[in-house]
Amino acid sequence: MKNFDKHLEFFKRAINNDLAGEMVIKKGIFPYVKTSNEVTEFITDFHDSPLLNNNYKSVVEGVKDLSDFDDSTSLETLTGYLTYIVRSDRFREGFLLKHIKNGTIHLLLEKISNLR
Repeated sequence: MKNFDKHLEFFKRAINNDLAGEMVIKKGIFPYVKTSNEVTEFITDFHDSPLLNNNYKSVVEGVKDLSDFDDSTSLETLTGYLTYIVRSDRFREGFLLKHIKNGTIHLLLEKISNLR
């Protein structure tokens, strides 16, 4: 988890601003999100880490929103939801960026860090 400490600080700073990336809109192509180097590095680190939860689909079924996460939320649930967010943005349409800007990624990483 030590590698994720740097990501935790970045995602805290990225709440409610454009540090993490921006939507690119050009004539003739679908809009997409151009992510910052920090986000790209996080995605790479995440896919190479034990935090990646391949059982994320079954975990996410029981989660309605972040209010479901409290101090008793399991590591499996937290990593499952984080995996869901990262994998759901495979076409870079903005799902991950939305969750970075609204603080969800920071919250999940913070809770995971506290459990490890």
